Amino acid sequence: MAKITAIIDIGSNSLTLVIYKKTSRLAFYELHRQKYKIKIGEGSYNKDGVLQPEPMKRAYEALKDFSYIIKAYKCRKTLCVATSALRDAPNKKEFIKQVEQGLGIMIKVIDGHKEAYFGALAAINLLPDFPEFTTIDIGGGSTEFAKVIKGKIVKTTSLQLGHVRVSEKCQNIYDKELFILEELKKLDEEFFSKTVVTIGGTAREIAKYIQKKEDYPLYKCLHSYIYTKDKSTKYLEKLVNYDKDKLKKYISKNRVDTIQDGALVLLLTLQRLDAQKIVVSQKGVREGVYLSDLLRRFNGKFPVNFKLNQRILIDRFAEVPKVNNYYQNIANKLYPCLFDDKTYQETVSFCSKLLLLNDMNFYSWIEFLNFGYTHYEKVLIAYLMQSFSDEELDEKLYKKYKELLPDFEVIKKLFFILNLTSLLAKNMKIQNIKVEKQDDMLDIYMDISQLTQEEILSIDAPIKLNIKKDTDGRKSI
Repeated sequence: MAKITAIIDIGSNSLTLVIYKKTSRLAFYELHRQKYKIKIGEGSYNKDGVLQPEPMKRAYEALKDFSYIIKAYKCRKTLCVATSALRDAPNKKEFIKQVEQGLGIMIKVIDGHKEAYFGALAAINLLPDFPEFTTIDIGGGSTEFAKVIKGKIVKTTSLQLGHVRVSEKCQNIYDKELFILEELKKLDEEFFSKTVVTIGGTAREIAKYIQKKEDYPLYKCLHSYIYTKDKSTKYLEKLVNYDKDKLKKYISKNRVDTIQDGALVLLLTLQRLDAQKIVVSQKGVREGVYLSDLLRRFNGKFPVNFKLNQRILIDRFAEVPKVNNYYQNIANKLYPCLFDDKTYQETVSFCSKLLLLNDMNFYSWIEFLNFGYTHYEKVLIAYLMQSFSDEELDEKLYKKYKELLPDFEVIKKLFFILNLTSLLAKNMKIQNIKVEKQDDMLDIYMDISQLTQEEILSIDAPIKLNIKKDTDGRKSI
């Protein structure tokens, strides 16, 4: 796959460009993002889907801007997909030809099943694991569904249920409800699920609104945010019935005119699916298109035990991977000496491997930890890495995010493991280390300087430490 790839998504409501750069075989990060709310499907739903001149003109101008950006970044590959508005349009060939001849951008119109597939592919690879779930991607012209079981997409469908379509075809809320409910009858029971993953701008805006109303500590961190059925019912019903002035207090100005119809679609859809847990995905069709290309030799899924965020960070910032692995090896030996279960094993393993990257603050870590982590995991890793960088636990920061963090005594133990790991690896002499726990004593066997030994024995430890110079050829466990 090309080193730098551009993905263009032509939706009914927005046109979006995302540019990705590969850092290694399977790792990548976002270089640039540009979005225009051009509403290419505006005015078409009551005219047999025919695209209107003014929206087409706006779309062309947006794509023209995108073409300049793509050239500036020297993208070697451009993948452009179009969804509901174009696939329903009798005059789509006219627009596609104009773009191809004028800008050199090849547009691929995808059907509803493919659109659902791409959204689900992003959810499978970029969210934490869930045994089974159904994705809902509410767009301007349609809503896509995909059923996922054990990491496999087993069924997809698309309904003519977008918020722009609902708005243009129905005049009042009663007609809108009837229209939505009638369309939802087409949804097979196979899509019913207790866990639902919501995709798209409407779903993200609604999640942000719920976070604000709940005074959620990680406000605006939307990817992998989870809320319950009770909260969805409570807040979606309020949102649907707000007057415009109140709506402006909570909703982004570019979403005010569409959010209530989108909220109504989501409310009735969640009820139809009997959803109990709603997971927000900030990634969707665009990421699915990119991953489909990136993972084409892996059946569309990252290999087992591949950690995308860790790989990205190491690719971009780690100077000597061998040393990072050494830190991780030490921490993995220390962990079972302080914990009886594996609850925080993965967190310690991740943090220890990146201890040399100590120039990022809490919020930088939250931003970087965007793939595959729950909010609890993100906050814990960010808090530990911030504390390690500061060389002390920040109790004020802990109080702010307490509802997303474990007990403070647990935090102290995890912080101790990271500190001890750093000291044991301080001289970066790669060597075998053996640790043994006996009652309340931790014996550490290694070749270590007197200065480092004194430093280790001076740290605040939840267990007694005994450093034994390894002179008898002990091997690591």
